[in-house]
Amino acid sequence: MGSIDVSAPLRAMVHCGEMVLKITPADRADLDSEVDEAALAQCLIIMGDAGSDLPASFRAENDHIPWAGMIELRDRLRHRYWETTADLLWAEVQAIPRLLPRIRAILESVESR
Repeated sequence: MGSIDVSAPLRAMVHCGEMVLKITPADRADLDSEVDEAALAQCLIIMGDAGSDLPASFRAENDHIPWAGMIELRDRLRHRYWETTADLLWAEVQAIPRLLPRIRAILESVESR
């Protein structure tokens, strides 16, 4: 059996991370649109889905990424959506500017093989 292509989930994570950066306002007080909140939640769900699609061995090799936390957040947003608040989303998206370059670097490394 051949190796699993991890580039597609990583590309999805990068795409959604970029969307989060575009959607997220500079100030928490400006995050008041239900449409923006729904878009942010969906991007975080997709990032968690993509992370869960990566083999456990790949996640272990790249343990500087909080895969488990992203997957747990996906589960919370998807299955306990009534607990989703603007404050929760705001807190979670604050990590994206630091996380996105690390995921991009992994993707570039994978695609250069």
